[in-house]
Amino acid sequence: MDLEDFFPSIGAATIRASLREQDYDEKAAELAVSLVTIGGKLPIGLSTSPLLSNLAFLGTDRSLAEYARSEGLTFTRYVDDLAFSGDVTDRHSADIARILDDAGWSVNTRKTAFMRRGGPQYVTGLYVGDSDGPRIPRNLKRKMRWILHVISKFGYEVYMTEFGGEDEGMYRRRLLGWACYIAAVEPDVGYPLLRAFDGLVPEGDDEDLEGYEEDLYDLL
Repeated sequence: MDLEDFFPSIGAATIRASLREQDYDEKAAELAVSLVTIGGKLPIGLSTSPLLSNLAFLGTDRSLAEYARSEGLTFTRYVDDLAFSGDVTDRHSADIARILDDAGWSVNTRKTAFMRRGGPQYVTGLYVGDSDGPRIPRNLKRKMRWILHVISKFGYEVYMTEFGGEDEGMYRRRLLGWACYIAAVEPDVGYPLLRAFDGLVPEGDDEDLEGYEEDLYDLL
């Protein structure tokens, strides 16, 4: 399930109350709210918004977790993406929507989906139908291996100009970023890609980012 307009639906009053519950005094809470809201709402994009949204959603998290336990389900959440695993029925969906509605949240019904066993099961872009753990989608792994093959055979510049790399913005940092993402989920796939791209793709003037290469070599 997905929540409608998650960040903008969290207003200054909710944030202020959440901070007071974290032992902020009134003046400190008011000052913090003035710094982290725009137009009296929690904005998308500020680095403070995810933490504050978690504080605002904490009570609902507890209600949903308690309900899931009582029904033998597993509840997980990433920002506004809610997943309930187990023998989920239409009754569960209605109960969950009611809990959310009572707490003041709105369900984006267009993004509510039942993913049955034996069919595609994806949560936050990862395949979760394998009991061993989440997996990177096959099409992404195939694409990254294809890119590596082209760069290995023809060179990075040819890939960029003749094989669509420039059109997709596949510059050094982006290639390394995708490889790091894959490595975080499937290390045996991602780390070889990371090492290969680091060796084959030249550094560019527009790719300089202080501390990035040091972090990369720590990973390697």
